[in-house]
Parts: sequence; structure tokens; C-alpha cells
Amino acid sequence: MCVAIQEIREEGRLEGLLEGEIIGLIRAGKRHNTPKEDTRRCIMEEYKKSGEEADALIEKYWK
Repeated sequence: MCVAIQEIREEGRLEGLLEGEIIGLIRAGKRHNTPKEDTRRCIMEEYKKSGEEADALIEKYWK
């Protein structure tokens, strides 16, 4: 049971790190005046996210 819980925690930690990278990419894109479409395409290609997922992340973090 402990191993299963540790694996779940590790998966959550890795997902958090991945989302942090994506947030950094989005904010850097905005800061450097990168078109949203280019940022969207990068998220889809590099992080294997769907268009809808990329759009939602950009909407949330393009501040």
C-alpha cells in the first residue's frame, strides 16, 4: 500500500513540475510578444496537449 501511495505522490509531483514549465513558457511567450498561436503550437508539440488543453492553459496564464 505504501508503494502505491508513493507512486501516486510522485506522479502528482511530476505533473506539477510539468505544468510549471508550461506556465513559464506561456508567460515568456507573452513577455517576448510571441503570438498566442505559436505558443499554442509549442505546448501541443512539446507537451503533447490537445488544442483545447493548450487554449485553456493560455487563457488561464496569459496575464
